[in-house]
Amino acid sequence: MATEPKRQEQRRRPRNRVCWPVIVEVDDRLLHGETLDLAAFGAKIRLDEHLVEGTVATLHIKPPQDPPLDLEAIVWRTDKNGCVFFFMKAAPTGLQSHPELPASL
Repeated sequence: MATEPKRQEQRRRPRNRVCWPVIVEVDDRLLHGETLDLAAFGAKIRLDEHLVEGTVATLHIKPPQDPPLDLEAIVWRTDKNGCVFFFMKAAPTGLQSHPELPASL
């Protein structure tokens, strides 16, 4: 039985695995979840509720020992383990103080 060749990483920017609490604000609803990974232009978030692609939301991400990040984002894709959000503006550079994230974030 032949195995499939390993897919090459095609992302232009690295993603960083972090597990931080997040509140996703959609219309008048507040959904609680956690980040699965984070990059300068987006995040994957585990939520109990399914969101439709194209949904606009405000993400309130809480890094440890820092004030929350409030980011406008759009649901880019939904996978079985979470929603991928694309930030409408790049994440603030203040995240560079976290050792788990590269200085390029």
